[in-house]
Amino acid sequence: MMQHSDQPTRTYTPLPYSVLCGEEYVPSCGPVQPGTSHLDLKVDRYRTSAGVLSLADIIVARVNLRRHSAPTSTVSSARRG
Repeated sequence: MMQHSDQPTRTYTPLPYSVLCGEEYVPSCGPVQPGTSHLDLKVDRYRTSAGVLSLADIIVARVNLRRHSAPTSTVSSARRG
């Protein structure tokens, strides 16, 4: 029975049935083997509304934006006092 619907249904478990029966099993298929990729190498370019920028350019722009923006208050000075 499923947890929330009380309806019988099939479930999937990655646990081998041999483990439940107490039989021997192989815990893994060995270490991860190195692979290959047919994709092009990654390029540090991001298309933004300001044009195509590198990650370093984006970080510099964000730091400059924070530096030049004045903090704004949502509470008026009349309410504070």
